[in-house]
Amino acid sequence: MLQSLTVGNKFVKMNMLQYVDDTLFFCKANPQSVFAIKVMLNCYELALGLKVNYMKSRMGGVGCS
Repeated sequence: MLQSLTVGNKFVKMNMLQYVDDTLFFCKANPQSVFAIKVMLNCYELALGLKVNYMKSRMGGVGCS
């Protein structure tokens, strides 16, 4: 559902980076990717019984045209 980005000279596919309690998703800038991230977060909430704090969450673009 989420298209990975390719980075570096070796074209490594990457779609997520996690550190401690932070998660960064890297994907194509399109409505389908936003929907896929929202679905993943909802599944996370349902599976673990935890809630995502959307007031502390951010979404932004880098190099989008």
